[in-house]
Amino acid sequence: MVGEAEEARVEVDPPVEPRPGRHQPELGEPEQGHERAGAEDHPERGAQLALVRRRQPPAQEVQQREQRDDPEPEHALGEVGVRVQDRVRHHQVEDRDHRERGGHPVAGQRPAQPAGPVVAPQAEHGDRRQDDEEQLLPDLEDADQPVRRAQGQKHHQQEAVERHAGDEHAEADDGAAPGQPEAPGGQEQEEKGRRGPDDGGHEGHDTNQRSRPPAAPHRGLDRFWIIRRIRRILYVSHSKEVGGAELYLAGLIRSVAAAGPAAPALVCRRDAVLDEWAARVASGGVALHRLDLTAPGDCLALLRLARGADVVHLNLAFPVGRYQLLSALLARLAGRRLVVTHHLGVDIAGLPLGAPARRFWTAAFPLYDRLARWNVACSRAVWDHLVRGCGYSARRTVLVRNGADLDRFQPLAGADRAEARAEAAEAAGLGSLPPGAVLACTVARLSVQKGLADLVDAARIVVADHPDVRFVVVGDGELREELAARAAAAGLAGRLGLAGARPQAQVARWLGAADLFVLSSHFEGMPLALIEAMAAGCAPVATDVGGVGEVVDGPLVGRLVPPRDPVALAAAIGELAADADLRGRLGCAASERARGAFDVRDTYRETAGLYGV
Repeated sequence: MVGEAEEARVEVDPPVEPRPGRHQPELGEPEQGHERAGAEDHPERGAQLALVRRRQPPAQEVQQREQRDDPEPEHALGEVGVRVQDRVRHHQVEDRDHRERGGHPVAGQRPAQPAGPVVAPQAEHGDRRQDDEEQLLPDLEDADQPVRRAQGQKHHQQEAVERHAGDEHAEADDGAAPGQPEAPGGQEQEEKGRRGPDDGGHEGHDTNQRSRPPAAPHRGLDRFWIIRRIRRILYVSHSKEVGGAELYLAGLIRSVAAAGPAAPALVCRRDAVLDEWAARVASGGVALHRLDLTAPGDCLALLRLARGADVVHLNLAFPVGRYQLLSALLARLAGRRLVVTHHLGVDIAGLPLGAPARRFWTAAFPLYDRLARWNVACSRAVWDHLVRGCGYSARRTVLVRNGADLDRFQPLAGADRAEARAEAAEAAGLGSLPPGAVLACTVARLSVQKGLADLVDAARIVVADHPDVRFVVVGDGELREELAARAAAAGLAGRLGLAGARPQAQVARWLGAADLFVLSSHFEGMPLALIEAMAAGCAPVATDVGGVGEVVDGPLVGRLVPPRDPVALAAAIGELAADADLRGRLGCAASERARGAFDVRDTYRETAGLYGV
């Protein structure tokens, strides 16, 4: 059935061509210029044309405008991009209609409060949502321009074909009663079929909600729109040493390079400690740039590299530092999208900083929320710290948990296990292991954060009651000499040894042969070494800090103790050292937990999915 609006449109067809030099309405602007053109060129039909404009529904107005003035360049934007463009235009027209009727714009309505314990400012949600819509449209229009120029010569031919098809459709429905309304839901069903099932065409879908990460934390993106093709990604690492955050970044770069077609590049310091790690990353065909950002030349070089990239990804292993903040500022100065991964959720007030530095970084750290398109939290604890503690936007702070390479970390048995245990003890200077020895491993940087002084004090208590326990500490750092002296003073010679930094393959073998894994950190995000040890079958004993409780999520998986408490740490280690069956059950449960929830491939996929949205 043909409604009044459609019948009136047939009466005034064909539409009048605008005269050269006449104002062309912008997207979302009422077409008053076209109405005036129709009244001036056809005085006898001016009133009728104005009546048609008033009676025409917004959805049909959008459809006519797209057919007349804005042919869709599907081969330029792709199917997904075209659907996004359609929906943005549709909601802009709805916003204008709401304003004309005195209502609130659809895009400016405040969304519901995010689920869960997270409390985020409501006004911020609405404002940023509207900002995101305004940013989305120019991106699509920029991609649209070359195709518009190429189609300029065919524009009038397409108009004629569409007008002719509309006339034939009107003649086919000529028997309909004038003024009878269209069947309910007819236009909605037509719009649903045009959008397709993946674009909100299913029943009950709220078309006003954009496909974007929800306000509550989640594990990566369930749905997202890729509105631009990413060809070049610049990764920036500010670290002065190699730890879990750097191993995560190296794996992410290798994953992106292998997936293609994006070409990754890495920027890191000119530090001898990083030489081996940087060379290993560059061996996969990744462009490597060593910059210290202490001279203007380095800053200009980073600015040029950022301008040549589509996305800049900053790996924030530590929350404070001139290198990381300057990198973020230069990325935004270059006009590029910035993604920041936060590996720690530590209160700056608790860091060993002077009063002026503490005040500065307390004020400067929230800048990452303004500078970054996405802030990625490696654990729920870090997410809560950023959103609730630092006021970050809940909509643009995404939870993507760390993961382990489950193929590389496996429990060992038989002769392989015995050989790996003997190798670890020898490397740590412990000599040969006695029969029935309990091997407890720790993999960490030798820094204040890891609380290794507490581990030495706990080991002294443990060996007094369980002399068959041996402790192997894998890693290097500025506290190596201090820890060695502390262990010697505690009488732990032959009981606790420092094995130094070791290749990843060797560390994986040692963890697969160990009985326990001990984490004594004072603060953490989500420690990669803990996940790897659990995947290798170690029974974990860890301090309950940061996201550790998200990994060791109950007493059936491992033991959690308060931080900075060597006595509690020693009690948990002693409990597991005395019960081989309990160690075995916890080791199996820990391996299942790590393999079921912390696969590094999911981490890389979800992180890379943020680059195009």
